[in-house]
Amino acid sequence: WQGGEDGMSSAPTEADAAAQRLVQRYFAQLTKGCRRPTGCYNAACSNCKNGPGPLDPTAAALAALRLAQAQVHGPFCDPDVTYLDMDLLRHVEGLHSGNVAREQALETLVRQAFGNVDSLMASFQTLPEPLGQPEWDGDMGERVEDNGEAALAASWGASLGDRPVDWGQVRDFWRVACGPGSRLCELALEAAAALLEAGAGLRRGSGDPGTWRMCAILLSCPTLVEPQHHETVLGPTYAIIAALAPKEQAALSRAWSALPASELQHFVRCCQEYTIIQTYEALPMPDPPDEAVCSAVLALDAMHAASLASAAALPLAAFYNDAINEQMVTTDSVMRADFRRWRARAGFSFCEHAFVLDAASKQAVLKLDAVIQMHNEFENAVIQSVFTRGAPSPFLVLRVRRGHLVRDTLHQISSRASDLKKPLKVHMAGEEGVDEGGVQKEFFQLITRQLFDPDYGMWLQDDRSGTFWFNKASLESSLQFELIGVLLGIAIYNGIILDARFPNVVYKKLMHQPVGFEDLRDAFPDLARGLQQLVDYGGGGRGLA
Repeated sequence: WQGGEDGMSSAPTEADAAAQRLVQRYFAQLTKGCRRPTGCYNAACSNCKNGPGPLDPTAAALAALRLAQAQVHGPFCDPDVTYLDMDLLRHVEGLHSGNVAREQALETLVRQAFGNVDSLMASFQTLPEPLGQPEWDGDMGERVEDNGEAALAASWGASLGDRPVDWGQVRDFWRVACGPGSRLCELALEAAAALLEAGAGLRRGSGDPGTWRMCAILLSCPTLVEPQHHETVLGPTYAIIAALAPKEQAALSRAWSALPASELQHFVRCCQEYTIIQTYEALPMPDPPDEAVCSAVLALDAMHAASLASAAALPLAAFYNDAINEQMVTTDSVMRADFRRWRARAGFSFCEHAFVLDAASKQAVLKLDAVIQMHNEFENAVIQSVFTRGAPSPFLVLRVRRGHLVRDTLHQISSRASDLKKPLKVHMAGEEGVDEGGVQKEFFQLITRQLFDPDYGMWLQDDRSGTFWFNKASLESSLQFELIGVLLGIAIYNGIILDARFPNVVYKKLMHQPVGFEDLRDAFPDLARGLQQLVDYGGGGRGLA
């Protein structure tokens, strides 16, 4: 009851009653716990595996009051949720002496855990940080020092989606479940398939912060590579991942990034094989692509993000999908439709998830993009010429002399920035003939050879790697290097392949990606080897400092 403005007591409101029930629930959990036989993973429960145990009534009451005042409440230990960990599995196994009874008990436990969304999401958690018991002033009932209450409140308020997966327990479980003579793997996947068929995960996928944990646990099963699990487990799970909120997809990627490369490769392999089968089954590829293919690529996107964030990143080729690339390269209508959706931001497109595309597909997309832009530039120039006397040419025409190839070229592209996306025509001064493509190729071959000649002074070539690097002693201005970059862009735009070999670090810098010692090793092997020897000498090079 609370005093009113007139000093009289007023009857408790429904909000007051709800707050009281909340405090009572907190108090019970802090003093009695959840009674789970092998302990729980809730740091604010007296039954927590590595917690301090039950709080005394005074400390529990004050902690319950503070927790009830927090903006986020729970999650509470639910006695009806039978989530898995290896301790509970061993506990149930030890309760039965006979083989038949033991197997039946374990099978029942696995069915319960994999047949319930809440149970599966809560399974295989990592232990929370241990909490100390707060100390209190006995006379005033005030806290003397903070010995864990802040961590208690933080742990209590954290959602299940913020709790890491204990990958060691996940590996141990599937190792036992897939062992000789065990039916636990089969039963787990059957229960999960029934759960996914009911659509429980999909209904909750976009809003429940712990759903990603369910997906991580299910996809860790080593037998999912077998085709019979594609429709029952893989497809529905990928659909859930595709429906996850960005925060939950990021949590799933972070969890996967902690795995060794061999285990992350398992997730990628299952997803790739599923995507290939679904792509071929849906041929001819519809516009937009089949929903199952889209969901699988979105799941693969989370795996790709995990690989990029991992210390043991997978090679880029691991994410190329053969079926998708085949359709993009061999079927012009598929590529054009995908490109159109990408440019218009109208639904799903493979171009938006370019990690599935190999070099040939990306080259085809770039070529299509260039053709469309050239066509638009050409049309605009023609229309302009109808209404304007002395309108510019619909082509980018370079008129160069063989004896002054570099000078003439750089001068013209520097003064014609607005024409660079027009179709290219090259005219050699004093020579007859129309450029139908052959003159272009000869022009780029000649100018590349001159620009990258060591005598020209702008570039240095590494003898071992054969790649070119910027000559810091060059007398040319930075504008000259910029114009060379523009020239290289014109070549790519017009579909001309150049013999200009740069180390990977150049492209990483263009993509604003971080670089490190491995990039130095790739660009300058001898220098990197010498520096490594210095580091290795005398305990990290300290003797030479």
